[in-house]
Amino acid sequence: MRTILLDTGPLGEVVHQNKNTRAPIEAWMQQMVVKGVTIRIPGIADYELRRELIRSRFADSVHALDQLIQVLGYLPISQETTNCACELWAQARNLSQATASDDSLDGDMILCAHAIHDCQGDCIIATTNPRHISRFVTAKKWTEITITDLS
Repeated sequence: MRTILLDTGPLGEVVHQNKNTRAPIEAWMQQMVVKGVTIRIPGIADYELRRELIRSRFADSVHALDQLIQVLGYLPISQETTNCACELWAQARNLSQATASDDSLDGDMILCAHAIHDCQGDCIIATTNPRHISRFVTAKKWTEITITDLS
């Protein structure tokens, strides 16, 4: 069964301080876990979300993020991951399909590298905007991912 990697958008929803915002994604994640699906938090998604939570002084959400990482697991940004991201970044620009400006860190390429390198492509990225990511790896809006997508 494929692994789900959480992009920053869904990750932010699941650690949000508002229970009404959290409830739908929590229910979806619970359904996936009960069915035996592995869900992981990529290092780049943690970085992008955590920096904003800290800046906004959302300590409860930072704590919830830490707890979620303990439960689901974390994919660190390794040298191999960044090397893969560099290849994707160059490929995207050479094909005139850049996902961010040239001076940007381009977290989408690092996220795609997590999927390619860390999961050997056997995963789906749960996101709120699959447009850029789906050029390189399988990505769908988290609300559209079903158990049949993971078989």
